[in-house]
Amino acid sequence: MDCVKAMLNYSGIEKCFWAEALVCFIYAKNRKCHKFKPKTPYELFFGHKPTVSNFRVFGCHVYVGTPKQLRNKLALRDNHRVMLGYALSTRGYRIWLFKGQKLIETCNVPFDEKPANGILNFPRTNKETKEWA
Repeated sequence: MDCVKAMLNYSGIEKCFWAEALVCFIYAKNRKCHKFKPKTPYELFFGHKPTVSNFRVFGCHVYVGTPKQLRNKLALRDNHRVMLGYALSTRGYRIWLFKGQKLIETCNVPFDEKPANGILNFPRTNKETKEWA
């Protein structure tokens, strides 16, 4: 759990997203070699080397465009979002949408991997965090 706490602290993400941080940590840990073992846990289970080219900094900013049908002329084309982990069923990422207060899975998005430094505004009410905690 120390690694999860460090990930949350470094990214500035609220503690209510600890489960997302844990899943992200385990995803990365299973794809790296461990002491005295030449193969990764992923490689031992699936029989081939894992792809790590999709690794991103937990909590980094993501820019996902808003479809034309869902915005008016003066609306921004992209909104502020943050990467919370990796999609387990597809080759994508789990993205937190601030405006809609929901979690989506998507791929092919540009990342800004500089740390957020705690400037993110995450929900704090029990109703909003109950679904993700």
